[in-house]
Amino acid sequence: MRLAYKRIRNNTGFDLQEFADNLEADKTFIDQGSSDDQLMELLRYGMENDVMVVESLNDISEVNQKVMDVLQHLAMKNMYIEARKENLSTASDTGNVMNFILSMMGHLDGKEEITYANAPEEKHEDTDKEGLFKQLYHQYKSGHLSPVAFRKKLHVTREELERMIDEYENY
Repeated sequence: MRLAYKRIRNNTGFDLQEFADNLEADKTFIDQGSSDDQLMELLRYGMENDVMVVESLNDISEVNQKVMDVLQHLAMKNMYIEARKENLSTASDTGNVMNFILSMMGHLDGKEEITYANAPEEKHEDTDKEGLFKQLYHQYKSGHLSPVAFRKKLHVTREELERMIDEYENY
């Protein structure tokens, strides 16, 4: 199911039907101003393999950490995201693309506008594992992932996980 989301900051000439048609949405969620009620409803409503469709990642929020939190939530529910302005879709290879997005956003140094260059994707096992670790670590610390699930997703022993967490927290 395609779930469209839009935050309307000013209500000049917004056409809900045109918006839903343009994004080929099955269901739309619209917030006005700084409200997040409909965004939270979309995250509760969405199920595995659903696609959250936005015109831009900035519709989710202008704050990078909040966008990262939403992307992590989508990843935890095995949902996808499609952002038209950024020409981004995680439906093709959700793990690597989502890790890339979260890693890049984590390194944005106070930059509020989110932009991505179209570059060929390179696979580096260590980088992928590090990105996955960071993503899972935040889920673990927020209480959304148990230590056992954390360890199993990384395919490491309990001792290895404890060492990784210790190194990450004391870096």
